[in-house]
Amino acid sequence: MPGNFEREPNSLPLLIGKRSQRLHYLDNLRALLTVILIFHHAVYRISPAQQDILAIFHLINRSALWALFFFVSGRSAGLALSRLSDYQFFLSRALSSQWKVVFGGPGMSTPLSGPAAYILILLILDSLLLLFRWAERIHPEFIPSKFLNRLQPTSERHFTNIVALVLTTLVAWRFIHSSLNQLDFRILHLHIIDTNDEPGADAPLSYIVAYLFGLNFDRFKKYIIMDLPAAYISLFISLFAAYATMWLYLSIIIWQFPGSRFRLTTHNFLFAFWDTYLFYTIPVPLISIFSEASWATRDWGVLVKHTYIQSYLNMIPVLLALHWFKWVESWPWRAVIAGSIGVMASWLVMLLSVTLRNGLVRLVRRHKINRTLNALRRWA
Repeated sequence: MPGNFEREPNSLPLLIGKRSQRLHYLDNLRALLTVILIFHHAVYRISPAQQDILAIFHLINRSALWALFFFVSGRSAGLALSRLSDYQFFLSRALSSQWKVVFGGPGMSTPLSGPAAYILILLILDSLLLLFRWAERIHPEFIPSKFLNRLQPTSERHFTNIVALVLTTLVAWRFIHSSLNQLDFRILHLHIIDTNDEPGADAPLSYIVAYLFGLNFDRFKKYIIMDLPAAYISLFISLFAAYATMWLYLSIIIWQFPGSRFRLTTHNFLFAFWDTYLFYTIPVPLISIFSEASWATRDWGVLVKHTYIQSYLNMIPVLLALHWFKWVESWPWRAVIAGSIGVMASWLVMLLSVTLRNGLVRLVRRHKINRTLNALRRWA
């Protein structure tokens, strides 16, 4: 695993400074999450039946995928702030994310744009982080140090208590939020631009938890990182249990309970536990694998370093593929085909964009060099 002296990239491209070294596992993890996101979009557009395996895949992603994205963003924010001033950090993140939120205009809904809800929440979290750091510098008594120390694990027991408190809070939050949704009242309703990535019942609390965990990853990793064999086994068991329990939950158990009110309450309660289970048991082994495995910490090349281009341009090829291959009767196969085409097409667009950008940079540099040489010749 790379040492702490190496620097990781910001999850949004930094416009200031030049990175000589990278921790590649964050690039690689973000690339994997983006590929899963593209298949998630393909599954969403097919609109499978409630008991279908694709519906369970969609539910699992809403619980674990976005939490992992916010972990990566929080981790990147912490590393960026270790080498940038707060002002530089704000400029780099704001300039590289605000145009994505504005693109299309708030309130519009189209399946062709990127994860606007994620970008908007990330921008809010980054701003709150900088505000908190400013308040801590100006008014150290603003938040008591004893309170902050309680949130930083000092032993295995302390870490277990923190995790238990967080997970219990998330279960309660999910249950309350899901119950309010049944009454057409949503705590967080972001119907902004892209309906494919509408936040689920766990938002925004789970996003905040994942972001803070990534931000303070160095303090937590010795308690949470698993050995590689245990991480592989744990990830397999977690995914198998998630699919098996949700299939039983949707198709057999819950609908046999008498009384609509009792069914609704039980449905929300069980889903809150299931959702929280996924929030913890899938990201932890996956993060452990990507931060420890040799194949996951090496440089995977240019394909994993510009994933935001993919996340914004994948829906057009996905929708075209779904239209072209609508003769495929199997929903899972149609989703696999559309997702694969979306991944390959978005990678191609990304490579073309990067090649064009690099060509323009070389052209500008060559022009500047030639202009400088001509000026020197005239001076001589």
